[in-house]
Amino acid sequence: MEQIAIVARLKSGAEPRAAELIAAGPPFDLAESGLERHTVYLSADEVVFVFELARSARLALRAV
Repeated sequence: MEQIAIVARLKSGAEPRAAELIAAGPPFDLAESGLERHTVYLSADEVVFVFELARSARLALRAV
């Protein structure tokens, strides 16, 4: 399993809006993006996205 994590700092007071966006789901199709699943962790000052690559994307990365 290949995973990629992205950590981003939030502006002060942005946590409620970030929670709304997370609840709405990803703004893209996971399968079309080569992702199998994702998880999002939210705190008052940062958000962490963890993406798990689909098998096809893992194979493509290994071929490069």
